[in-house]
This record gives sequence, C-alpha cells and structure tokens, in this order.
Amino acid sequence: MTCPACGFEWDGGTECPRCGIVFSKWRARRHSDGAERAPDNGAVAAKSLTDERGHGARATIRSANAAVSDGVLLWFYKQMAALLDAGVSMQEALGITGGAAAPRVVRRAVAQMRTEITSGATFGVAIDAARFVDREAVVLLRAAEIIGNLPSTFAELATDVEKRTAFRRTVVMGLAYPAILAVLSIFALPLKVLVFEGPARYFAETLPVFGGFVGAVFFLWSLFPRVLGWIGVPGGVRDAVCLIPFLGRPWRALRVARFSRSLGRFLDAGVEIGEALESAAASTGQRRFLRAVDGASQRIAAGATLAEALQATGLFTADFHLAVDGAERSGKLAPTLIGVAEAIEDSALHQVRLSILVGTTIAAVLVMAFIGYRLFTEMQGTVKGVTGAIDSVLREAGDIQRGVDKSFEQLDKLLDQ
Repeated sequence: MTCPACGFEWDGGTECPRCGIVFSKWRARRHSDGAERAPDNGAVAAKSLTDERGHGARATIRSANAAVSDGVLLWFYKQMAALLDAGVSMQEALGITGGAAAPRVVRRAVAQMRTEITSGATFGVAIDAARFVDREAVVLLRAAEIIGNLPSTFAELATDVEKRTAFRRTVVMGLAYPAILAVLSIFALPLKVLVFEGPARYFAETLPVFGGFVGAVFFLWSLFPRVLGWIGVPGGVRDAVCLIPFLGRPWRALRVARFSRSLGRFLDAGVEIGEALESAAASTGQRRFLRAVDGASQRIAAGATLAEALQATGLFTADFHLAVDGAERSGKLAPTLIGVAEAIEDSALHQVRLSILVGTTIAAVLVMAFIGYRLFTEMQGTVKGVTGAIDSVLREAGDIQRGVDKSFEQLDKLLDQ
C-alpha cells in the first residue's frame, strides 16, 4: 500500500506509519474540496505547495508566531529530527515533542497539528495551520514530507536557527561595550550632585535618563519591528537596514544568500520552479525580491533560463549569474545554489562583523569623548567655583586689612593729640 500524502509504501492499515494521516478522513477531506487525486508517490514537481486554504507564498511575508523564540524552535526541530530519524511515526513524534515537559507554545501548536492530521490533513498543512514556523520552513517541510526526507530537513532548519542565534549573539556582544559605557556615563557624571546635594537629587537626575535609554533600546530592538508589521510594513526593518552605512551592503548580500539557499533547497526537494522562486523570494522578507520574481517567472515561462531570468532582475552579481548559468548547464543547479549561498553568507558575515567592530569602536570613542568632555566641563566649573571663592575670600581679607589699617591710622592720630 502507498500513502497518498507522502508516498510511503508498507503492508497496509488505516493510518500511514510515517506521516500519520488517517486514510478515510484524508479521502473525505479531499472529496469535500473537490480535489480527489491519485497518489503522488513523491512527484513534487507536479504538486503545488499552496495549501488547502489557498494561502500561497504571496499571501503574506509572514514570520513565525511571535511567541515562538529561536530557542524553542531549535528545541522543536532537533527533537523532531532525532525522533523521525530513529523511525518513530509522525503522530508518536509529535506526542513526545508536545509532552508535559514541552513549553506551552509547543504544546498548543502540537495539539493543533495532531488534530489536523487526525482529521485527514498532511503534516505540512497541519504545521502551516498552527502558524508555528515561518513560510520558508513550511514549504520545505511540505516538500520534504512528500519525498520522504523530513529528518534531514528538520536538521537543516535547526542548523539555520543555530546560525541565526550565533549571529545575533555576535551583534549583542559587539553592542554591549558601548551600551555599558553609556550607562556608566549616566550614573558617573552627576556624582557631584550626590556628594553636595544628596541621594534624592542624584536619583532624580539619573533615573529618568536611564529609563529613557532603556526604553529606547527596547523599542528599537523589540517593538519597532512589530509596529512596522502592525501598520502593514513587514519588510520595513530589513529594507531600512539596507540603507545603514557599513551594514547595508553585507545585509543585502545576506538576503541574496538566503534566497539562493532557499531556492536550492526547494529545487532539490523537487518543488516546481515558479513555486520555488516565489517561496524563496518570500523567505527573504523583502518585497523587492517578490516583485523581481514575478518578472523572472514570466521570462522562464517564455523560454528563458534561470540565469537569464535572474540576471534581468538586477538583484544579483555577475559572479552569481555565472555560477547559476554553469550549474544549469551541468545539471547541478540545487547544490550549486546552496554552495553559492554559503560562500556569499561567509563573506557577508565577515563584513558584518567588521562593520560591527568598526561601529562599536566609533561608538565607544564617542561615548568616552562625551564622558571626557562632561568631566572637563564639570572640573572647569569646579575650578572656576573654587577660584571665585578664593577671590571672594581674598577680597574680604583685603577689606578687613584696609579696615585694620584705617583703625591704626585713627589710633595714631589720637595718640599724637
């Protein structure tokens, strides 16, 4: 017997031992949609990855559920990869992964996935309905389910999360030193107020400034991307980063690397070229890639090669076009795209690290210069105050001396008389 969803062959039964769908409910669901089809047997190229609700890659450039952190995703991907690679069925793997020890967001998502699968949906449709992972992961998992390499796909997704986490950690560590200096300057500069006017006045001056600094960092790091998403600009942050000096060029290169890797993975999974291009463009989170892909798909439909279609978009370098053209001629397009993505990513990450090093050094110098300037002005004010006090004392001493001299003169006059 062959599973109509994933193509797995076994002796027979009411459920697929690999993907876990219930055949009677799967057929009923397909009949209700008017889309009963013959078993696919892994022919992904003929199978659209647009789900049963009509949500294709262009429907949104959506990211994973905001409540799902990278740490939770990494745990989920590794758990599923290990369990499926050990031969555990999909329903059992989800049951173990969504057990009592799992985070609450995982338990909720897994419960919804299992409900969808029990009602006849495939795992790809189920995980998409749970809105647990981003669009690129959904397309990859749906394709992997059909051709039967879910364990390796989960492992690749885990590797992606680890790379993303390591990169974010590099950025945070690079920005930590200037931030620490800024916080120290907030509390160290007004120490004169603490000494001469007391703690109440000191904290009244420093705490509002510190609160504003923390609020600004939190807004830029967490809330600003969400605000752009709420007003309908999900790619706004990524587009804005491209305009930042030093970071713009490597960031654009990272978007190209993500597109190239996603496209290579989709093609390697057998996804149809138009769907692969659209989903790879959506994975970048930038609308300019989606707009460019429209034209590229039309050129390919008109008979152009992938290299010619991508060259006309103006988003890729000459080296990228040469690599794609050579890969098409040799029939090794998917591995070449993945290899090119790794090369671009390594180069871009080196540039990003260098930019962060230069930027944080400049920021640290500026903060130290500001601290030095404030200390100089404070010291200058203190010296002026001390000098003024000394001058005042000297003036008073001079007045006293003149009074004494006048008194002695009067005394001499009295003695002369």
